[in-house]
Amino acid sequence: MREGAQEITIDARTTVKWFAVDIAGNVENNYQPAGTRNNYRTQTLYVPKS
Repeated sequence: MREGAQEITIDARTTVKWFAVDIAGNVENNYQPAGTRNNYRTQTLYVPKS
């Protein structure tokens, strides 16, 4: 069964890399952690200065 979204907290510029797996076990873009392809999603997040 599917779990809820995972929350993360950042306090500085951070690059998040991720891939998705559905309930049937299908992996997004055939991602393989031991592979040489960087076929995961990536997003750099910035924390605004107060």
